[in-house]
Amino acid sequence: MNEQRKVTRIAGWLAARQAEVDRLAADTARQEAVCQRYRRYLGAMQRLYDGSAAATAAALPMLAQNHAGYRQTLLDTLAQLRAALKVQEDNLEVSRALLAAKTLRCEVWRRELDRRRRALELARRRSEQRVQDELAVQAWRRTPA
Repeated sequence: MNEQRKVTRIAGWLAARQAEVDRLAADTARQEAVCQRYRRYLGAMQRLYDGSAAATAAALPMLAQNHAGYRQTLLDTLAQLRAALKVQEDNLEVSRALLAAKTLRCEVWRRELDRRRRALELARRRSEQRVQDELAVQAWRRTPA
């Protein structure tokens, strides 16, 4: 396989890998948005729980029981949200590591592609110079002395 074909194949391969990196970057951004949303939900639920502590109804036993059930439900929901956030953050870290690795690999191949393109261009210029030199030598030999 000649060098031009190699460069073309590397460029095609690199474009496919770059599309994969772009997809991973979009997925990572989506996961970050989900984490932010979970954090907002947690903050709102925590404020609800903290606000419900002030509204004690010791005078009415049925209301106190209802209030205790509400607070317990809020605590359970907070625990579930924290667990979901932890899982989401773990997934986000894995995605970030994968994105970093794929980006680094793409960058290495991009540099290799640039190096090969420069070498190919240098070889083309040398070939053109060689042709020009041959033409100059032929013209010099044909000139009368």
